[in-house]
Amino acid sequence: GNYLRSFERALHHAKEDNIGDWCVTNIEQQKFRLSPLLGQSFVIEGKRIESDVDGSQRESWSVTMAKKRSTDSKKEDHGRATIYNSAVLTISHPSLTPWVPPLAVPVGKGFSVNCEYSFMTYPDEHDINFPHRITLRSALNYFERSRSSWLGGPDALRRMKEDDGVIWVIASVDEATIVEDDNESNVEPATAWKPGDNVIVKSTMTFRRKGIVECRQTLFSPTGTSSQ
Repeated sequence: GNYLRSFERALHHAKEDNIGDWCVTNIEQQKFRLSPLLGQSFVIEGKRIESDVDGSQRESWSVTMAKKRSTDSKKEDHGRATIYNSAVLTISHPSLTPWVPPLAVPVGKGFSVNCEYSFMTYPDEHDINFPHRITLRSALNYFERSRSSWLGGPDALRRMKEDDGVIWVIASVDEATIVEDDNESNVEPATAWKPGDNVIVKSTMTFRRKGIVECRQTLFSPTGTSSQ
């Protein structure tokens, strides 16, 4: 969620003429390479790759977070960029976001388990411009909390690190998207939520080879679905 927050802030600078008219509704191809050190400077670079998608005024941006290039040829990076994170974002006004069907869990090799956790929402987890909407960034944070709970919580994660040298990290996010009401299903639109509501994260964890766990997660309100 923190990387997405940085990308959002950069796009707000790029779109100062309509700063409150849009939000991030989809993220794809997010790759986690390195993490900047606490207090370290970084640069966000973005390129608009699609505009007015399907006539809906949506835009797609390719964004990267990178270490600030050195101008000193004696430095180790020799002017080359060190990429921390990259993704493709879709932004639009919430009312222009089309309905997206729930993601199907692919059938493949691997042992899978299901889990479910509930969390209460707070005002700062909602979009400041659309207060009845949970941001995609907040949804990613709920997903992370759910994964951590499934692994045993902070104490278990600390023991795995100290006793076994095991550290769990996110390698990539293939896709995360806001799901809107199609006016025909029983899915509650994401814009109908308010602070204090409980949300439910349902997850399917599939064990792949070499210690990789693939996570398929969906964030629900008590009566509908928001992000996946």
